[in-house]
Amino acid sequence: MPVFPRYQSKAVASTQTPSVGAVESTEGKILEQASKVAQGVQDTAFKIDQLYQKTQLDTAELNQRVAIEDMLARAEADPDVNGFEKYRKENEKTRIDSTKGLMGFTEREGSSKANYYSRVTEIKLGSIFKKKTVDLERSNVLKFVDLETGNPAEGSLQRIEARMDESANLGVFSREEAEKKKQQARLDLGVNLINKDLFNARTQEEIDAIRQDITSGVYDRLSGGIDPEKKRNLLGLADEAQKNLEKKNLALETEARVKNRMETIT
Repeated sequence: MPVFPRYQSKAVASTQTPSVGAVESTEGKILEQASKVAQGVQDTAFKIDQLYQKTQLDTAELNQRVAIEDMLARAEADPDVNGFEKYRKENEKTRIDSTKGLMGFTEREGSSKANYYSRVTEIKLGSIFKKKTVDLERSNVLKFVDLETGNPAEGSLQRIEARMDESANLGVFSREEAEKKKQQARLDLGVNLINKDLFNARTQEEIDAIRQDITSGVYDRLSGGIDPEKKRNLLGLADEAQKNLEKKNLALETEARVKNRMETIT
């Protein structure tokens, strides 16, 4: 029986184990990758924490500023000139409320900003209520001057000048404003004083005395000076008052004569 030649493999069975270096290289890459992932997670967590803290700070600041704007608007519209203390307390409460819930770094940062806005707001409130007080006092002073010049009497000029000087010292009016107001009061006072005397005059002698006082400067001394043009107009009023008095007296005389005739007839 023929014997055929058999195929003999040239491969040699290996009895060697895998290289230790190859295993370590694979594990190192895995550990390195895991470390990068962990670092990425840690960085993301840190950024989220930073964002959360910033959001807290921004929200606290925004809430405080919105509350402040509302408060300042109400203070401007408030007719109570003595309301400063009420709004000062509200401002302090707003400052405290705005930092509630903040901790650590955000609390320190938030408190610093809240204190700043609170101080600025208190200054603004002070300015608002100072202006209200000044405006009220200006109004009171002008009403006082109008009453004195509209109802002139002995000492009116001295009272007006004293009140205006006091207002200038307190900063209610500037020195220039006070002097202008005093000058205008002097002019008005003289005119009104003459008008008052003419209105109350009942006899020809009284009107003649008023005319004499106008021309001789008596009313100028009482009031501090009368504009020459107005003085001429006032002399014209005196002449008119004299004519009206003559007409009135004539009418009374006529009425009396008629009455006497009627009584004689009856």
